[in-house]
Amino acid sequence: RWLSTEHHASLLAFAGALFFLFSDALLVFDRFKGKFRKAQFYTFTTYVTAQWLIAFSVTAN
Repeated sequence: RWLSTEHHASLLAFAGALFFLFSDALLVFDRFKGKFRKAQFYTFTTYVTAQWLIAFSVTAN
């Protein structure tokens, strides 16, 4: 949608969705494939970043 509208809000929402995807991938990898150092930190950081980006996309209009 961002390519057709060129609104920054759509880009922020898309980036937030990607960060959620990455956060969930980190969580799944840590839980089921093998533990890695600082997994909790990276998962939490990407999760909060995703929330911030999506929330900011709502107020960016």
